[in-house]
Amino acid sequence: MKINRKLLPIKAHYFFFMAAMGPILPQLQVYGKELGISSVVMGSITGVLPIVFLIAKPAFGMLVDVYRNYRKTIFMMLISTMTISYALMNFIPPEAKVEVHIEDLGDIVLDSCNATDIQDELQCNNHTTTVICTSKCLMEPTAFLMNSLNSNTSQYRLCSFENDSLNTNNSATCGMECKEDIERNSGCLYTSFTFWSFVILMSIGTIGFNVTNSISDAICFDVIGDQYDYGKQRVWGTIGFGLSALIAGYIVNLFSGSAITYTPAIIVMLICSFFDLTACIKLKLPIIESPENIFKDIRRLLNNRTVITFIVFAVFAGIVDSFIIYYLFWYLEDLAEATGTKNIKLLEGLIVAAETLGGEVIFFSISGVLFFGLTYQLFIGTIKVVTNSFIIEQRNTNENNKSK
Repeated sequence: MKINRKLLPIKAHYFFFMAAMGPILPQLQVYGKELGISSVVMGSITGVLPIVFLIAKPAFGMLVDVYRNYRKTIFMMLISTMTISYALMNFIPPEAKVEVHIEDLGDIVLDSCNATDIQDELQCNNHTTTVICTSKCLMEPTAFLMNSLNSNTSQYRLCSFENDSLNTNNSATCGMECKEDIERNSGCLYTSFTFWSFVILMSIGTIGFNVTNSISDAICFDVIGDQYDYGKQRVWGTIGFGLSALIAGYIVNLFSGSAITYTPAIIVMLICSFFDLTACIKLKLPIIESPENIFKDIRRLLNNRTVITFIVFAVFAGIVDSFIIYYLFWYLEDLAEATGTKNIKLLEGLIVAAETLGGEVIFFSISGVLFFGLTYQLFIGTIKVVTNSFIIEQRNTNENNKSK
């Protein structure tokens, strides 16, 4: 088997670049959740960021096209900025979480919420917070506003929006567990240093990743030209992503005690980023002349029906993919908490490894055959299935009409 040394640096870049992201990217939303950010706000953040990508990607792409002699420098600066931003997220101070275990309901003063209680919560006064409580005396998990009556004892005041939500007659036989409801109790967090540090660092890192990913593909095509298969280069990124996600999931699970620590994942990212930058230094980019009029070239591309079709496909594929990318692990964390499942980080690493090593690697390898060898067959086959279904349905309808 002959090894093409010319392509080793681009393969190494893809491998280590995506290996650096494997421990981080799937966990961003979960990390935000652990800081107290609700799913609605997280969805809003991740919904706004793609709009920023639409501006950042063409802007940096244009920068690289105009200053082609500095492509490698710009590229490596983006990787460094992305890595530093994600690494700094590990130092964001978490907000204090409300979690109360009450053995005896005699320690609780229960009444109905009034306007003052709601105002205290909105103004973040008197440590009033919304909690979700579970108890044998409750038909289902119920929301309360809670504040502490005495800082030296475990006495609390709970106010309920429903007067009959708690059966106090059985207070001797049931306790109560209350946890902060991050979906409702969000007003105080969003004026905090924790929230804005997370949003800014996540935005910088994610923008850096998306721009770097696009420029990586452009550089790859510059290096391989028309002689080699893009999929055989890009597949190394998938291998790196899956392996590092699995390794990071295992070591995070190994070193985490009662609370999850992401420090091992950050260390894996830093090591892989170092090797990625080393591979980038070895990249030998071909000399390509700068375009005379880049806007004219862009306009020519946008007049191409094939390009427009691909853009539309990419938009819809991204919409569908976003549900899995952003909320799969959020759902798994909720499921693990509800069922008492341990080793959740290891399970998440295994899921990413199965998706990439068991799925993407195979399809990257056969993508050329699928796109160029089976395109027309699949198209004709689809038409056949649709038309046959219509004919059969029409025949059944006619037979039913005759029987009547």
